[in-house]
Amino acid sequence: MKVEINFGKTIIFAKSHKHAEEIEKVFNLLYPQYNGEFARVIDNKVNYANTLIEQFENPKKYPQIAISVDMLDTGIDVPEVLNLVFFKPVKSKVKFWQMLGRGTRLCNNLFGEGIHKTQFYIFDCCNNFEFFEENEKGIETTLAEGLTEKIFNLKLDLIVELQNIDYQENKQFGEIRKQLIKEFLDAINMLNEESFIVKAKRGYVEKYSDINSWNTITGIEKFEIKNNLTPIFVITDIDESAKRFDNLIYSLQIRKLKRKNYNFQVNSIISLMNNLSELGTINQIKQKAEVIRDISKKEYWDNATFVEIEEIRVKLRELIKFIENPPRKIWNVDFEDTLIIDEEQINITGNNFEDYKKKVKNFLDGNMDNLVIYKIKHNQLLTELEKNDLERIMFEELGTNKEFIETFGDSNVIQAVRNIVGLDRETANKIFSKYINDNRLNSKQIQFVKILKDYIIENGIINLDKLVEMPFSKIGQVYDIFKDNLNTFNEIKEDIEHINENTIKLA
Repeated sequence: MKVEINFGKTIIFAKSHKHAEEIEKVFNLLYPQYNGEFARVIDNKVNYANTLIEQFENPKKYPQIAISVDMLDTGIDVPEVLNLVFFKPVKSKVKFWQMLGRGTRLCNNLFGEGIHKTQFYIFDCCNNFEFFEENEKGIETTLAEGLTEKIFNLKLDLIVELQNIDYQENKQFGEIRKQLIKEFLDAINMLNEESFIVKAKRGYVEKYSDINSWNTITGIEKFEIKNNLTPIFVITDIDESAKRFDNLIYSLQIRKLKRKNYNFQVNSIISLMNNLSELGTINQIKQKAEVIRDISKKEYWDNATFVEIEEIRVKLRELIKFIENPPRKIWNVDFEDTLIIDEEQINITGNNFEDYKKKVKNFLDGNMDNLVIYKIKHNQLLTELEKNDLERIMFEELGTNKEFIETFGDSNVIQAVRNIVGLDRETANKIFSKYINDNRLNSKQIQFVKILKDYIIENGIINLDKLVEMPFSKIGQVYDIFKDNLNTFNEIKEDIEHINENTIKLA
């Protein structure tokens, strides 16, 4: 009997390439009339994966079902997707929400004139929702994307976007693309070939150190670079403020090129410019006064060209370090410009405080470049004004004081934010590396310090009572571990107390 099937674009998240092939095989056995075109495996092991992605993005073409192994988990934008099938367990909460985001794109007139997409379906074959009910924060199996990695990923997005023929006809765009490619080649050349991490990626390092590999970057190659090269790049620029400004400008440029909403980026830049304006006695700032005044107006950004925005980045990035405190009005709560509304439709637990916590987390995820959140994540003290502004956001913009207390208990707003965003990895390394590299410590003591560092990176703060519980107790009781080195343990306790105190004290 011949059975016809008809449903919307669907992504099946498979565990491995072999698993994906088996799913495709079973589907083709059940529905041979589609000649193997309706459902296709899309990962970095299949030929012409980039072409398959383009066909999947086209609502009038097959495949209708994309069986993905990591490749479509993030980044792809197909508004017509109506079904997500989780055919693998996911432990990372961050990745899980990113995968859910593949279904949240709105799509007008999907079912006919005036009949829009209003929902999507999730088929959770591996009890992922139950896992996250029991493990609220999930288990992060990979390092969070660092600022250097984030900047290079944005540069890569620009390289890919600028290879479009519309931009290639403009000489300035061509020169900018060449410069971005040069920065990648320089970063590759700076890699330490003796590092075991670099050795593990040798194939990709050799491939993309050849400038000819950059003539046209396909979807597969973009995937390779983002997953194998940008995470291991080391940048010599130590000016974190300038790098955060680069990240902000590159994000704006990408969103303008893709004709996406860029209100958040513009509002953030205007806030920075207002803050620079208050430091007009500094010569370097005074010399750029005209530029600062011009770009402080919102209407400027609607007409600013890509090249003009790039010139602004180059001219002003070195000035951001003069900002000692963030501007008075630094927040942008614009839920219409996020995916919060779509993601809120997924009710995991059904109680109000979970909804409030989800709002807070989504707000923080969307404002990681904000200077106040940056300070909290990097163990820097806030001013009273900054704390008051943060409380206003928590108690008025995102919810109420009661919801905050029900969700975070006795924690203050700084502690609550730190607990969600964690402690910056580089900051933690600076604090704890002196113990890990201390030849006075034995292997068990060093292991304890490494577990402690990872815990604080994840959770932001730690109660000293936690040191006698899991995961620390799995290597022994803390006092037995350090009984022959109590002075060092007391130093570690002082560092822990300092980290915790910075969520209580004010500058």
